[in-house]
Formats: sequence, structure tokens, C-alpha cells
Amino acid sequence: KKIIIEKKKEKLNILNIGSGGDIENHLKKNYNFNIFSIDIDPSRKPDAVIDITKDRFSDVIDFKPDVVLILEVLEHTTNPFEAINNTYYSMQEENYILMSVPFIFQIHDEPHDYFRYTFYGVKLLLKKFRNLKIVEKSGFVELLFILIYRQKTEKKIILKIIGNTFLLLFFILFPLIKILDYFLYSKKLTMGYYAEGKK
Repeated sequence: KKIIIEKKKEKLNILNIGSGGDIENHLKKNYNFNIFSIDIDPSRKPDAVIDITKDRFSDVIDFKPDVVLILEVLEHTTNPFEAINNTYYSMQEENYILMSVPFIFQIHDEPHDYFRYTFYGVKLLLKKFRNLKIVEKSGFVELLFILIYRQKTEKKIILKIIGNTFLLLFFILFPLIKILDYFLYSKKLTMGYYAEGKK
């Protein structure tokens, strides 16, 4: 994310693994990038249907990315190590990978939700990349609010009410939540991790 913001004036080629989503829409709307998306699911309308656990995208498409995004995707892959391995060997030298994964988070997009990742799991997955940076996506106070307000997606009415109530509280109390997370910082309790690395 930081790399993209720093280079926002450049005409970067961005490969988005996992088509669509808020990040892709944001990039298309606010930045002058060439964005190419791939996904295993044709219903998400990617530019190319590719399974990164089986294929190296450089063997299938004629697109040379400067930055590869894998955001909230690896928990849905059946073989994350092979997915990262294929991605690594498809990238050119000096390319960047930006990745995000969940650690403590509810099951979603079931039944295709298979894995959760610790800090050390992310480090192991990206061990071939240089200049690796891994940061927590949230503090544990924010995490508690997120886990509760995500209940708004459940079918039970009472859970929807609780979830929507905590979503409202989350926005109202957001500055306080951030202050509490600053003083009660813990690396061991987080929603997930952002990572960036360079080939």
C-alpha cells in the first residue's frame, strides 16, 4: 500500500490477484495505473481466469506487473505455499508484492475459507522476498469491535442487531479505540497482517 502511494504519479502495472473488491475499485478511481485482475472464479469478471495454486501467471497472460497485489486471497486458496511460489517465479526482479491475510477473523465466503496466518506464517510464506515488512492490521481493541460488528452478516436477527450496533459504536468511538490500541499495543492479538516484499 505504501509503495503504491509513494509511486502514485507513475504509470505502474498492477496485477490484482483476486478480482474486484474495494481496493481495486479505489485504485481504478484514484490512480493512473494499468490494472489487470486474475481470479479462479469467472463470475467475479477477472481479466483472466487463473488458478495461482496451479499456474504461473507469466505463462498464461502477457502482462508484466510492477506490483502484485494478493489481498485477502490466500485464506481461500487450497495451497498457499504453491500460490506464493508460482507468484514469485512469475515476477520480474525488482517487482513488489503487497499482501494481506487474516489471523483472528470470522469464517467468511464459506465453504472456501481454509487458513489463518500468524506473523511467522507470513514470514515463512514470503521467505524468498527481500526487504520484507510485516505489520499488524489492527490492535486488539479494534479487533474486538470488528469481531462483534461482523456479526451483522449472520442470519439471526439478534446477531444482526448486535453487529450493526457495534458498527455504529465503532465509528463513534474510533479515535478512542485507536488511542487505547496505542497504549495497549500487542503483536499477538490482531485481525491480520499486511506484508510487502521485493523480488
